[in-house]
Order: sequence, then C-alpha cells, then structure tokens
Amino acid sequence: MACQQEDLTVDIMNVPTSVFGDVESAFANDQRRLLVSDNPEILNESSFPGTTCTLWHDIVCSDEESVTHRLFGWHRNETGQPLQLGVTVQNLSTSTRIAIQHIHRDIHIDPLSNQMIQVGQCLAKSCLSRTLEHYTSVDQHADVTSTAMIESVRLDTNYFAGFIYEFTIERDSGAGEMEYAIRTVASRDVTADIRLIHSDPLTPYGTHPRGSWPYAEVHASMPAYIIGTERVYRVCARKKMNGEVASDFLFAASASELREGAVDNTGQFGTIYLVDIPLHNDTEEEAVVSIYVNPRGGAFAGAIFVDGKVSGVPLMKDNTNVCLIAKVVAPVGVRTFQCKLMTAGESNLPLGIYLK
Repeated sequence: MACQQEDLTVDIMNVPTSVFGDVESAFANDQRRLLVSDNPEILNESSFPGTTCTLWHDIVCSDEESVTHRLFGWHRNETGQPLQLGVTVQNLSTSTRIAIQHIHRDIHIDPLSNQMIQVGQCLAKSCLSRTLEHYTSVDQHADVTSTAMIESVRLDTNYFAGFIYEFTIERDSGAGEMEYAIRTVASRDVTADIRLIHSDPLTPYGTHPRGSWPYAEVHASMPAYIIGTERVYRVCARKKMNGEVASDFLFAASASELREGAVDNTGQFGTIYLVDIPLHNDTEEEAVVSIYVNPRGGAFAGAIFVDGKVSGVPLMKDNTNVCLIAKVVAPVGVRTFQCKLMTAGESNLPLGIYLK
C-alpha cells in the first residue's frame, strides 16, 4: 500500500485557550495546479438529477511545454444504483497534441459504514511522503479536439471514493498553446464512454470545497515563539482571532481560476502546508520545546513531515487530544522549526500547533 507510514500517538491534554496566535504571513509555494472535487460530496437524486455529470473541472491555456497537476476527489454514492466515476482530459486545441505523463495516484473505494477519515489520512500520508502509486493512463495522448480518459472506476451505492492524482500534461506535437480541460465525471451507466461527458459542473451543494487553483502548496510563517511561554498557532482557519481574513486563506472560491460554482477550500484539502516557526531563546542556555498538533474545530486526522520523516496523525476527536510531533532543542538565540502537513478528508479545521 501507499500509506504504510507509522502513526503518531494520541494523548489527552488540557490545551490553554488564552494563548492563541494567528498565522503571520503565507504565500503560494509552487506552480502545480490543484483541482478539488468534493462538491457535491453526496451524489443523490437531488444533487445528481441526470444520467451523466461533470463534478468539477479545470480549464488550462498555457504556452509552456508542460503543466503539473494535483487532483483531490471525495464523493459518496447515495443514488441507489452503481455509478461510473472517472477523470478525463479534453484537448481543446485545434493544433496541439498533448500527452498525459508521470501519473501517480492513490484511490480508495470503501463502504459508507467505514470511517472515511481513515481513507483521508491514508491519502495524506501517501501524497506527503511521495509514495503515491505509479499509474499508466488508459489513454496516454489526446489528439486535437479529442478527449482522453485517465481512469474510471465503479462506485457502488452506499460507497464512497477518495482519491489523489498527480500528473503532468505535456505538449506532444504542434506549435500552438496547450488548451485542455480536466474533468471529474460520473455516469449512471457503468458501461458508458465517459469521454463524451463535456457538460458544465453540477450545482454545488453545501459548503464542501471545490475549485481550480494555480498552486497546490502553501508556505506559512508564524510569529516568533518565545522560549518559556505557551503558544497555539491556528492554521487553516478562515478568519483571524480579530475577525479579519486569515493570512493563509489562499484557497478561497474567489481565488479559483474558475470561480463560477467554486466553493472555499478552507481546510486546504489536497494541499501541502509548509510551516515555519522562529524559536527565540533569550535565556542563557539551550532549552527543549515540545511541539504538538491539536484540533481546534472538531475531529482531525492527516499527515506530518518532520526531520525527513512522514508520520500519520491519527484521528483526534476533539480539542482535548494532541499528538506530539517534535521535541526541539533551541540553542541560545534564534532557530527555525519547520514541518509540512496535509489534512485528511473529513477533517474539521482549524488545526492548532501547540508549543510549550
């Protein structure tokens, strides 16, 4: 399996609520495009009234030789019948042939009775550790004005699908710009040719995220931590403690390159989140700092990268739970602690990073 990384241990702790801190600054840290397809999460007669549909899409026009992508999907079949679910790439160019290369993916299809957050954690671990499985597209090229299929799966009723794909679209021939549309699609006919589905996306339902952003990684800096104090930094929040928009709220619907039908990705699902925390030691000797993650919005799970190792953050049910992610020696002066994290599907945000 792609997600065999060991999990951290969940402990019980009384985390103070009087020492919250907001993210100081954040910026997009890469050029990999992110497509999030999590709305409608529940596919039923109301949200999916037709026989076929586009769940979400990304439309790209580029004069580069290649474009990298990450696709995060999360959908539940409650239609009462099996569905065919898939990912396609439509070449919109009349002059340039494109190739679908370097595919790595992890996909899980499980009964709704299972804990969905465990699937989300597995996806986060495999993506953050770069252990996604190599996969060859069903169609490796898309000729001009044609549509290629990357993969399709059967999704039985009362099952859900969680998946991450990473791949590259490359210019194969032709001198013009690459123009193409990536779609997550569904059909009530499990034998249908889903390459023919070119419709607009379904109407969004509720607050589950979807959108298409030109970046898939965030680099966030926290205010300095002072040795000898306690601090809880709130990451992946919609707003700061004073009500202003959070500095790391970079995956808003308004920032999606396709805004119509997009929904805020506050939890930053499908993204890699890089954290910098300056540690200020103004004492006369080195000190040890304990660093934990702590859910601040409800149940949380995911993955964390610290000191060259990826570990799973298992289910923490509420804000009385913590996971120790590092014990750091802070020399006299200033050093910076850095980690990366990914949020599991079905998690609730924000997440606290607790130092003491």
